Amino acid sequence: MAKACRGRWLGAAALCALAAAGHAQPSDVTATAASATSLRVTWEPPGEGGVLGTEGHATITGYEVSYRKRQETTWTRRLTTGTVTEITLSRLTTGDIYLAKVKASDSSLGWGVYSPAVLGVPEDTSAGALTGLAARVASGSSVRVSWNAVASPAGVTGYEVRHQGGTSQQSSTSGWTSTSVTGTSATLSGLTPASVYAVRVCAQRGAARSPCELTWAIPDEVPGKPAAPVVDTASRTSVRATWSAPANGGSAIADYDVRYKKASASVWSAWSFTGTGTSATITGLSTDAEYEVQVRAENRAGEGAYSLS
Repeated sequence: MAKACRGRWLGAAALCALAAAGHAQPSDVTATAASATSLRVTWEPPGEGGVLGTEGHATITGYEVSYRKRQETTWTRRLTTGTVTEITLSRLTTGDIYLAKVKASDSSLGWGVYSPAVLGVPEDTSAGALTGLAARVASGSSVRVSWNAVASPAGVTGYEVRHQGGTSQQSSTSGWTSTSVTGTSATLSGLTPASVYAVRVCAQRGAARSPCELTWAIPDEVPGKPAAPVVDTASRTSVRATWSAPANGGSAIADYDVRYKKASASVWSAWSFTGTGTSATITGLSTDAEYEVQVRAENRAGEGAYSLS
């Protein structure tokens, strides 16, 4: 069986699944910038000892490398012969995201199974590589991005942070939004909750840029709307409201807001409530009056909608 996949994966767990049956597939596929217009694709042979699985232990005769721009659907194919395990893809567009995948051929079974697709971005490589890129959700409309300083910082004038958004990690997008910072972190604001964003960062040395490191981020949504709370009489001057937690929108619910009013009134009053419990006793009410209670949940993305009464 092929090794577990690693590297710059497209994100969906299914893309890192191993082939179900038949030939083994190449493993440890990477696609890194070789220049501003080329990518170096490398891989490990499938199976044990450079043979295709256990089906006859046939000799590998070559590889097929297919690649395309992320927003396109047609793959371009390049063939290699023998046991070489790398290839340079040239005449690419600087800054565009490319997908690459590899399959092997053997002397008896023919072509095997494609590896999972990996991502690469052709970039100027003269400024030195950047590592450790990570993106954490800061709110429903912002993401905080951080990275390691380049190993040879002499001459580095700053870092360029770019992002672009779409509805999925394979969707076509409208272009990159760019900002420059001097530190090793940045907050990207004004994002759309629950949308997928590609983020890449590169070091700048004058006009030169390092190969841009790529990652993905999905800002949280606010929590869903709770179901109407159940309201019972607790005493002549109090009621007890209980409710169920709604969908959290991608991050843990941090608090609830509770409000109440007489059924005949139009103005709501806020009840002091803090925490993640799902019940509240509202006191100091008028005797024999009918009351309505509503709740809403809050997470780091913000406040959701109030429930019905």
